[in-house]
Amino acid sequence: MSIQSTQDIPRENAIWRIRNTVTLLNQKNYREIEEMASENNFSVQLFVDNWIPIDVSNIDKWTDDMLVNQINRPFFRYSMFDNYCIVD
Repeated sequence: MSIQSTQDIPRENAIWRIRNTVTLLNQKNYREIEEMASENNFSVQLFVDNWIPIDVSNIDKWTDDMLVNQINRPFFRYSMFDNYCIVD
């Protein structure tokens, strides 16, 4: 069991992180995904190879809950030890 904390993340940062990660996943850029993530419990290759693309073209219209649900996923989050809360 890991210790988790809640971190506030500005809405703009969450949107940037999600867009950037989706772009890297769609490009199957394993190296950059691995470098930007702190995921020791997940295989980068399995995550990328099983990735189901999501549409982020209207991400600016997503609710905070939608952003939180995505930013808390492996390889999107900054740390596997944190949960995120959107702040304006």
